Amino acid sequence: RSVATRLHLVPLTAHETLELLGSVFGQAPYLERLSQRLHDASEGNPAHCLELAQHLVECRLAHYREGAWTLPSELRAEQLPKSRREAQLARLDTLSTDAHAFGQLLSIPKRAPLLLSHCLALSEFAPERTRELLAELRDKRILRSSEHGFSFVHDSFRQMFEREPARARAAHLR
Repeated sequence: RSVATRLHLVPLTAHETLELLGSVFGQAPYLERLSQRLHDASEGNPAHCLELAQHLVECRLAHYREGAWTLPSELRAEQLPKSRREAQLARLDTLSTDAHAFGQLLSIPKRAPLLLSHCLALSEFAPERTRELLAELRDKRILRSSEHGFSFVHDSFRQMFEREPARARAAHLR
């Protein structure tokens, strides 16, 4: 820290948000209107803006067909999560029951990535099913994988999983 340069990031301007979303959706009709709506909702935070854009795709309000994006012409307030936490909770709600249960097991307090061998040891599922659940959690952008193992994309996901004390104790023992 003593030799590092600190960068203070400022929120994106409305024009920068338009450029960001243009890099995602191309020059789709209604892009400017959608960009302004997402800019306002995200307060210029690029990560939150992209999460909102992903939410629109997952809810099928924005979809890719025949080489082009189709965006909603209007977007009501209730169609967007009110906060990043609400968006992340909505993402957790899309998980299968098994993936949610496995996410709970993986959320035991540990900051370092979990190796595949750790995930298999923690799991209450067969090895092949465990690999499928890891893929689901990765595909839903709850977990990320690297050469170091699996870790939560945001620590807030770890905290959102409600842990049952008995299952947490059993996971710690395993």
